[in-house]
Amino acid sequence: MKRAIVLFALSIACGGSANERVVATLSTSPQAGAAFADLRAGFEHDPHDAKLAAKFRRFLHTYPSDRTTPLARLELGHVLLDQKDVEGARAELAQVPEPPLGNEHDFWLALRARLLRADKQSDAALAILQPLVGTVVDTPLRTTLLEEVAVASIDAKRSLEAVAYLDGWLRSVPAHEHKAAHERVRDQLQRVAPNVLAETMLAMQGEGGGGYSPELQRLVAEALAKHALDAQDTQLAQRLIASSLGKYLTGSATGQDLRDLATSLRGAHAVTARTVGLVLPTQTAELRDAAADAARGAAFALGLPRAHDTDDATRLVTRADSGTFAPSASGGPATGSPGTLEASLEEVAGAGAAIIVAGFDETDAERACAWGEKNKLVVITLAAPTTPGHDFCFVAGETRDISVTLLVAELAKRSGKRHPKVATVAGEMGEAAFARTRSDALDFLPPFRCEPPYSRSRLPLADWEKQGVRDFLVSSSAGCVRTLLPALPQGAIAGLSLESTPGSEGIRAAGAHVFAVEPVASPQFGDYEQKFGGAPDYWTSLGRDAVALAQLAEANLPLDTTTRASEIARRREMARNGLLAAKATLWTTDATGFAERHGLSRTLRVVDLR
Repeated sequence: MKRAIVLFALSIACGGSANERVVATLSTSPQAGAAFADLRAGFEHDPHDAKLAAKFRRFLHTYPSDRTTPLARLELGHVLLDQKDVEGARAELAQVPEPPLGNEHDFWLALRARLLRADKQSDAALAILQPLVGTVVDTPLRTTLLEEVAVASIDAKRSLEAVAYLDGWLRSVPAHEHKAAHERVRDQLQRVAPNVLAETMLAMQGEGGGGYSPELQRLVAEALAKHALDAQDTQLAQRLIASSLGKYLTGSATGQDLRDLATSLRGAHAVTARTVGLVLPTQTAELRDAAADAARGAAFALGLPRAHDTDDATRLVTRADSGTFAPSASGGPATGSPGTLEASLEEVAGAGAAIIVAGFDETDAERACAWGEKNKLVVITLAAPTTPGHDFCFVAGETRDISVTLLVAELAKRSGKRHPKVATVAGEMGEAAFARTRSDALDFLPPFRCEPPYSRSRLPLADWEKQGVRDFLVSSSAGCVRTLLPALPQGAIAGLSLESTPGSEGIRAAGAHVFAVEPVASPQFGDYEQKFGGAPDYWTSLGRDAVALAQLAEANLPLDTTTRASEIARRREMARNGLLAAKATLWTTDATGFAERHGLSRTLRVVDLR
């Protein structure tokens, strides 16, 4: 059947049948004949715009009773439809009774069918159009018919036939219209369902492309590539690259995107032994620092690298998340493009993880939580999402707003001044928290964005001194804190958010008084301090806690790999139940696990560091 459709398209592209009916429409005067010949040339070669429509109307006004007037009205109707003037075209058709068989009748039927399609009666339009295809002699009408029957076929959900008609349209269009037709065919292919395009791809295999033109093969390849990239469909990407259409994408940016997708694990489904996933953000320096610290804590929790005799078969797989929302090279929408958080989660899931740790800021935590609920795979977020999940999403972190609110209240008590000016020092995440903070007792300066490379020379110390600033609130990275504190003036007061405390690497603050938000917990850091020379910071501790609980949750998972959907679902549910039951001594809270809360309960306090 597919082959028959292709051969039919080839025949209609090459001209009419042996039974073509040529009935000439002759003017009743030489003047009208010359004027109509000019119109015919315009209809075939000129843009179907308002200027051409005006020429037709002048002809109709000058020669209202000429023998060619009905045909002129029909051609004007087609011009008006090309300008989306449906009612204008309908009015022209209404003034022309059905002509006898011949060229004028073909134009009449074609206009009637186009109006039916405009009225969303695609099946009725097809019933008229299909018998005309392959019999019409008039070249410009033949091109219009092929476009119309292709579009009507798509509207009528007969897309496989439509692809053949699109090929016939490309082959028959005059050279001066070819570029525009090429783009319109590209647009129409986007309306064809991916499964139909995949069937077409199969029909195009082998020498000669199954009878389809190379140009249409290229356009089908591009359309399939866009579908694969937009949907992050790894299997479709692999099939397309392996097909004969793959050659049309070689060397292009779209082709590279497709190869990246085809070789990734996105869309794969497996649970491999006891695997914990970790998605590490790389969008900003602040997030990269937090990710590196959390990864150190995760590795410590699993005892990596392990001696063989201490290996409990739990492994850690990681993926970087660039966080990019730029469209793919194929022009597809940002959502789902390579490099997004969801794609990284897909890859970690494809690598066999039954629990994934992700979501270092509120936005990513929200997305990671939603992804986990949708895919029924446990996700532990290291920041607090706005909308926590209730089945497969677990929250290990805290909202930064709580920490900042504690700092503000404490500074208001300690400052001893009336409405003191307070310098707020923040990274990207802390800046947002400060923007939401209000105080009747403190006068906040606009946040200073503290970003790498950290150096004293980049701090606005002179401006702060000029404004008499002695009070500071900090919600940034530990690297910023280590640079800022030694630069503060004697007697300054500085408060550090939960995420900003740089462990016990040393709080060197000259003569400043430093307080910080910390969790109530009594962790023992002996092994960690011996290995790394100091106590862990917040992100290291949080990464350690999340992965330590994940390791306990996966302790009873089988040691093999499964790709069966029912078994994957069973093991993911086992991991979820295991996480609800897991208990351990944690570094960031005096709680011992998630229990039924799906979040680590945590009490925060303000402590003096010096």
